[in-house]
This record gives sequence, structure tokens and C-alpha cells, in this order.
Amino acid sequence: MRNVALFGSLGLLMAVAGCEPVDDAAATRNKGWDGVLTDNVLDSDRGVFIDTDETMDVGDGCKKTELDAHAILENQCASCHGSPDTAVGLPPWDFVLDDEKMKTQTWKREGQPAIPFIDVGNPSNSAIFLRAVMKRDMPPLQLDLSQPYYDRVTLSGASVLEQWISKCM
Repeated sequence: MRNVALFGSLGLLMAVAGCEPVDDAAATRNKGWDGVLTDNVLDSDRGVFIDTDETMDVGDGCKKTELDAHAILENQCASCHGSPDTAVGLPPWDFVLDDEKMKTQTWKREGQPAIPFIDVGNPSNSAIFLRAVMKRDMPPLQLDLSQPYYDRVTLSGASVLEQWISKCM
């Protein structure tokens, strides 16, 4: 008898509340101008915020990616490869902040074929991407306390560099 009353109440509750299907993907969609959920993506460029206060924006996502990529190169690479005064490497190179030179110059190592510093559209054939992201041997590891410590490129930074080389150059 008790079960009948419980199920009877549940049935009444379901009848009163209605049994509408739940759209469990609604949280991932935006509301349109009329308040209806939509999964349409606008094909035009929208502003991308470039400062931490989110007050200044750029209209092109690649411009933001370029700014982020340059910040990564400045922070992780330029102290050794950013100017003639700091040039290191075999052979030494000093133009990590010069996009045009990185697209036209190649990295030559003894006994190995030369590869471009940046192979536009192909990050996996770009020396900076190979060394900083794939091999992760640049910047160099600190082997003892007398050597300087350098932050490595993060996974997020690797994604930025990959997008910059493959889609935005």
C-alpha cells in the first residue's frame, strides 16, 4: 500500500511538472538575440582581448596569436638568441625576434640537413618548434646551481607557437 501511494504521488508529480526532454548540451551553447539557445558560430572576426584588464582588443585572432608567440619567444629564447650581444648556439644565432629572418634562414648542424628556423605552415619542420616543444631541449636545463634557470615553454605556449607557425604566418 505504501509503494502504491509513493508511486501514485510520483505519477501525480510527473503529470503536474510535465516530462519534457532535457537538453544537456545547453550549457555549451550561447543564447541568441531572442534568448533561444543556439550552436551557430559567427564567421566574422570578433575582438580578442590582448591585455589583462580586457580593455584593449584586436579584431584578428592571428594578431593576438602573434603577440602571444612573440611574448613566448621574448621570455624563453631572447636572452640567448635575441641580439648580437647575446648570440649563442652552434652556429650562433641572434634573430629569434625577427620573423622575416626566421622564415628565410636555416639551422645547420654538422652532419645533419639544414632546416628552417620557421617553416611557414609546418611547425614540425621548424627548428624553434622542434627544439622548444618537441625535443624540449631549449631553453637548456639547469644542470647545476651555477647555471641560470630558464622556464620551459608550457603546453599552452606550445599550442600558441603551433597555431602561429601553422595558421598565422
